[in-house]
Amino acid sequence: MKQDKPRWGVIIAIVLAVIAAAAIRAQAGQDHQPPDTIRFESTAYCETGDPTASGKWPREGVTVAVDPDVIPLGSAVMIWDDTGEWMGIYEAQDTGRLIKGRIIDLYIQDYDQCVQFGRKTIYVRVIPGAVG
Repeated sequence: MKQDKPRWGVIIAIVLAVIAAAAIRAQAGQDHQPPDTIRFESTAYCETGDPTASGKWPREGVTVAVDPDVIPLGSAVMIWDDTGEWMGIYEAQDTGRLIKGRIIDLYIQDYDQCVQFGRKTIYVRVIPGAVG
């Protein structure tokens, strides 16, 4: 009755596969950065009463302020939060005196939500050739 004996080779292979899968999931959990993105810091700003540097009026969910030496005005950018969750596609429409280097300022219409946003790590991909 050889069929009643456990097949240790198969059991060991299954255990090793489960351990390897757990290690891969654990490693993936340490880095949430989506592929082909750059890490930025993000802040938020609200209504200033003026049009943006591109001449457009700011719109929540669309407008971001950038350093034009890093991201050209008019560029479309894809943004993910620090957990890798999708935030959306925005247009680089504005600049700001404190927006230097890898900082993006998201336009949020409501002042309280803007303050609550604080400062966060985000991941950004500039969409090549896309201009808003």
